[in-house]
Amino acid sequence: PVTWTYTVTNVGNVPLRDVTVSDDQGVAVTCPAAALDVGASMVCTGQGLAREGQYANVGSVTAQDADGRTVSATDPSHYVGFIPATLGDRVFADINPDGTTPQEVLSGNGVQDVGEHGIDGVIVQLYTADHVLVAQTVTRDGGFYEFTDLPPGDYYLVFINPFADGVWTVPNHGDDDVDSDGVPSLPIVVDPGVPGDVIRTDVITLDPGESDHTWDAGLVGYSSSGSSALGDRIWLDQDEDGVQGNAASEPGQEGIPVVLYRVREGGVLQRLRATVSDAAGLYRFGGLDTGSYVLEFLPPAEFRVSPVTSGDDRNLDSDADHTRGRTQTIFLPPLYDDMSWDAGIYTVPTALDGGDEPGQPATHFIYMPLLRR
Repeated sequence: PVTWTYTVTNVGNVPLRDVTVSDDQGVAVTCPAAALDVGASMVCTGQGLAREGQYANVGSVTAQDADGRTVSATDPSHYVGFIPATLGDRVFADINPDGTTPQEVLSGNGVQDVGEHGIDGVIVQLYTADHVLVAQTVTRDGGFYEFTDLPPGDYYLVFINPFADGVWTVPNHGDDDVDSDGVPSLPIVVDPGVPGDVIRTDVITLDPGESDHTWDAGLVGYSSSGSSALGDRIWLDQDEDGVQGNAASEPGQEGIPVVLYRVREGGVLQRLRATVSDAAGLYRFGGLDTGSYVLEFLPPAEFRVSPVTSGDDRNLDSDADHTRGRTQTIFLPPLYDDMSWDAGIYTVPTALDGGDEPGQPATHFIYMPLLRR
């Protein structure tokens, strides 16, 4: 609740009694006394709820003089309360998942892609458009930040990277919800008072009640050991086309071993660890450093691995070699979960099925001894 104060002064030339103060908004007003001498003042108080937006109320006082005559006065107290606004979003580790070389991947693309991690510990400052510092916070819980209870108006954000590595990515390179908004060419007028690589946004206009969570900043070249992951799904490829159908017709396969290799100098494969797929066919290797890896899928002898990369969607196709069950070399950047490495498997036809090729007619041979009399 809000506490209102009402100052009552006897400006007449006779003492007053039975002094009563009221408020037209239904606030109960309490005064310290009921009498007021000539020239004396007292402060009365009341508690209530202040509404957002335009608000009007009138305070009234009545009293009686020594002859029983009633005197009164009113005083309007109107105001316009602002509807608070909110501003925020995220600092993320930017890569280019479509890059064809490690250098292209690490150069970033200025857009938040699926699998990119947020970066905690980045300092974010909020300024008014005329360069007055309003508030400061630090990204947390996946790179997120937020400023709340802001009066409507014009602001800008300053992002400060306090780490030894990482540079700010290209700005305004796509959809406002997922691009990076720090612009290197904009001047830093006020010294942020914190060491680190600094970048700021354009001026942001916040309307009353607006909640704007589109202001992001991406860092490229930021490294963090053990920050990435590889994985996804092994499924029963009923039609043997190398593309995942719906889960009902092509379900995930449980218990299929998957081996992770690190690619060392000269292309030598170093076995790191192994896992098996869960009930949904999913597997995951977490806590991985930046570098190059190979995955190997080891289905039972009665299965074969589907054709590699048969579809246009890298999240749905099969990625393992048809004969050895291994993927191509995978470059894994820092702070990235690459959940796009799948393998379809299908059952190998038996001799009674007519051979290895699907769709071939079944041919069965029965051998009988020839007896001569």
